[in-house]
Amino acid sequence: MTRSIWKGPYIRNSTLTILQSLIGKKKIFEIKCRNSVILPVFVGLFLKVHNGRSYTRFYIKESMVGHKLGEFSVTRKYIIKKSKPNGKKS
Repeated sequence: MTRSIWKGPYIRNSTLTILQSLIGKKKIFEIKCRNSVILPVFVGLFLKVHNGRSYTRFYIKESMVGHKLGEFSVTRKYIIKKSKPNGKKS
C-alpha cells in the first residue's frame, strides 16, 4: 500500500537536517534509514546506504527523485551455481 498524497513524502527529521547541511559539499554520509524518500534537493550528493551488512555507495541523480533510499542498496547476494569443467560428474 502506498503512502497517502496528502501526507507528503516521508523522510526522517534527523536525516533531513544532516542531508541539508551536506548540500554543496563533497562529503559522503552513511545512512541507515532506508525508507526515506529522495527529494529534489538531494540531487548531486553522494550517499552510503546500509544494506544490513555493509554500506552501498551511490550518486543521487534526477531520475532517482521520488524513490526510496533502500531501492538502490541491494540486500541479497545472488548466487550463481557453477558447473564442473568438461561436464564431468563426480
